[in-house]
Amino acid sequence: MESDASNNPLGSLDSIENVNATIGYTVDNYSVTVWGRNLTDEREQRWSTIGGLTSRGWWNEPATLGITFSASY
Repeated sequence: MESDASNNPLGSLDSIENVNATIGYTVDNYSVTVWGRNLTDEREQRWSTIGGLTSRGWWNEPATLGITFSASY
């Protein structure tokens, strides 16, 4: 994937596959959801040229897990 319009070599990325999952359970007015993003923890660094003067890089998010509880009345 090319992430830089000027074809800067820093903008060339290998392919990455993020595995995300969500599972939820609801009883009456209550629900719980367990979720995860980037479960395989694949990391990549992205680059962007700012104003043609400098380049900036950042990493994608690491593996993230969470639980969401909710109630409705």
